[in-house]
Amino acid sequence: MNTPMIASPLMLLAIVYLWCLYTRKKAAMTSRARSSHGIKLLALLRTLLEHIPQHRGSANALLNGDSNFRNKVSDLQKAIQSDIQNVNHAFTNQTPSLIDRWQHIKSAWGNLIHKLNTLSPEESFEIHSDIINQLIYLMQDISNLCLSNSSSKTQETANLCFHQLPIVIELCGQARGIGMGAIAHGKPTTATRIKLTFLHERLASELKAIAGQHSSEFDQTSQTNTHHFLTTIKQEILDSEKTSITPTAYFEQGSKAIMAGLSIMDRFITSQKKSHQ
Repeated sequence: MNTPMIASPLMLLAIVYLWCLYTRKKAAMTSRARSSHGIKLLALLRTLLEHIPQHRGSANALLNGDSNFRNKVSDLQKAIQSDIQNVNHAFTNQTPSLIDRWQHIKSAWGNLIHKLNTLSPEESFEIHSDIINQLIYLMQDISNLCLSNSSSKTQETANLCFHQLPIVIELCGQARGIGMGAIAHGKPTTATRIKLTFLHERLASELKAIAGQHSSEFDQTSQTNTHHFLTTIKQEILDSEKTSITPTAYFEQGSKAIMAGLSIMDRFITSQKKSHQ
């Protein structure tokens, strides 16, 4: 007569146990899906982090009088519009704060393109830089959310890729853009020299810190390309009354330095994609 009373609590415990296993597995699957989707978004946003600074530098050269960059500005605008559409398609199930930030970036970019030809080089550069900073903040927030449950090593590399390297990439981007404008103008102004001196010193400091903390990830090729750009800034602009390098050649050297950082980011994103397959 007492058997049903004994079996009932045991059955209840079994149900609770199975439910706990189910919810834990479901939570793990949800976390894995969130991480996978976040990595996909970071890959798409990384392309924007390459193209928008390129547009900033090219627009700065164009607005400073070098018409050779007109077609490049137009081509980059088309590429960036395609990048934005790709992010739009993937930007689903995100937090309201992330959605607001992405909407702000899109709106600011649309306004910039609409009035670009009416802006001074300085105004254009400032608006571009604000958009790029917002893009970096968005990437940092997404990486924090999607990789929060990863191993300490993964989080350490993620911090390099989405917190430290974007600073170096943006410093290189600003130095590339300002330098291109100065070269296109024919002679760097005192204000330009001051800005580039600050960027040069800050970039050298950031590179030293990263090389000391992440020597295995920040390899010799990456360091060489970035230090070569630093040398070019100093020799061709800071220590020279008249530059001998062309805007195109300067742009290419700056781009190599930027790609040194982006390639590290690419390797990390690729490894994370594989681990979430």
